[in-house]
Amino acid sequence: MNYENHLKIGVYVEIVLLVILFLFFRFDLSLILTFKIILVCLISPLVMDLDHFNGKLRNVITAIGLIIANYGVLLWLLTQDVFFKNVQYFSSIILGVEISSLAFFIAFFFKHRGFIHSIVFCLIYGVILYAMLNNIFISIIGTAGCYTHLVVDKESFKIV
Repeated sequence: MNYENHLKIGVYVEIVLLVILFLFFRFDLSLILTFKIILVCLISPLVMDLDHFNGKLRNVITAIGLIIANYGVLLWLLTQDVFFKNVQYFSSIILGVEISSLAFFIAFFFKHRGFIHSIVFCLIYGVILYAMLNNIFISIIGTAGCYTHLVVDKESFKIV
């Protein structure tokens, strides 16, 4: 199935789950929390295809990394002028290269529909979300969105 269908189905399930969680737990939806939820809802259904060289999320992450690296190079070029001597550029270059490299090497080392297309990976993804965002609701929503990818690909019970 293509990324658009994965995204539509995943976001639909995540929205339904979000409404259910909100009705039961009545958590506060701040602007930042809403932004995090939207971002996780858009990423989670596509995270399973990070192992595919033509995966949409993989390509977006690679592009973002390259943009950041190029921004760092531009800052470095600007530091050659007298007015921009204090600009920190090196960390931007490293961050951009690392982001792009991560997206590339995931697709390079993992075969498509291998480990990343498994329930175990969905659970690891949920734990990573919780560790990064410290919010159990976002973690549950992200894990569900990730799992919808398996369901749509008819690999619902794939363990590894």
